[in-house]
Amino acid sequence: MPVNVEGGVRTADQSRIGKVKEYLLGEINRSAIRIGDSLPSRNILARKFNLSPAAVSIALGQLARDVHLESIPGKGIYLRERPAAVRLLTVAMVGYGSDALTNRSAIQRDTYWRGIYHSLICEAQTHDTALIWIPNTTRCQLDFDRVLAHHPDCIVSFGVPLSAETVQDFRRRRIPIISGNRQLEDQGLSYVDYDTVAGFRQMVELFHDRGHRRIGALVINPSIGGAGEKNWSAFCTALASRRCVYDYAQYWRVFDRVETALAQDLTISQDLTIEAECRFACEQTLALLALPEPPTALYCWNEFLARGAAEAIASRGLKPGVDIGILISGCVEDDEPYSLLAEPHNELATELLRVARRCHEDPQSVIQINISKRFIDRGSMGSPGGAMRNP
Repeated sequence: MPVNVEGGVRTADQSRIGKVKEYLLGEINRSAIRIGDSLPSRNILARKFNLSPAAVSIALGQLARDVHLESIPGKGIYLRERPAAVRLLTVAMVGYGSDALTNRSAIQRDTYWRGIYHSLICEAQTHDTALIWIPNTTRCQLDFDRVLAHHPDCIVSFGVPLSAETVQDFRRRRIPIISGNRQLEDQGLSYVDYDTVAGFRQMVELFHDRGHRRIGALVINPSIGGAGEKNWSAFCTALASRRCVYDYAQYWRVFDRVETALAQDLTISQDLTIEAECRFACEQTLALLALPEPPTALYCWNEFLARGAAEAIASRGLKPGVDIGILISGCVEDDEPYSLLAEPHNELATELLRVARRCHEDPQSVIQINISKRFIDRGSMGSPGGAMRNP
């Protein structure tokens, strides 16, 4: 369900979101939910009021203006005593994610950043945190004056290939940087990251267990701390451990956002990558299908690569998810019927803001947290289809 960047929803759902808040307040007022109790889960509330989990998050954010809530990853949201005086924490959001989240048209088309945005908004409201989105900060040499003008207590970076000098400059100012990606592990940068390397291993194992031996991968080059090389290594190592002995390089195709932007003399924007990623995936999938031994399964980094791959597969008279298995990394609310290595945005948001507060209290601390992706089988990873048999 589309949700805009102002936190609004379609008119038809606005009253139901209000009813979620009214219902929970009623339960609290009549002591059905007491201090220390957990609230019904987002999924339970979504089913009860016929809403998406993202819309329920908006209702919980509204509820948090009236009562004090605490979100604990893997356990739920709890009603707590409101602290007598909790200082509002100001967090500056920089990098690729910040650019995407300040682009209203792009976020409607991207479930990944839409999921992160709403989770961050909900968690900020329940943890007394002010978020400041600073666009045009996708370079490693951040504009110190522009960032510091907002007087942030700490900085959260998405997708910026931060240099060690940048990290140290901010640390000298006692302003910690928390990255939404694993990088500069040895330079004192705190991070909260989905465990991408483990995700590549899991992807290979899932496909292999279903009979696939030739596995293609359409990925994005994050250009962050050698992440692309780590992902490639994890892919190769996992395949080798399962004794898949083909030439891996033929099946690994990388889209580089920076190179694409430079080639077209454009800035790195979400609108650019949505179109360019789909086109890249379509072209590369056609090339993969033309190989003497084409892949029987495809891993796609995101929904846009999967969209382009599915278009190419269908153009050859094949059925995506049937003749060629498809697995993507993405948000649980992706509408496409492909299996997912789902990224729990609510856990990412909770941990980012929790680490931000801890780093503000102790600017010299270095905190590093990985969040595992979970597999959701949507029936698109079956054994190799008849049209694409293994030799």
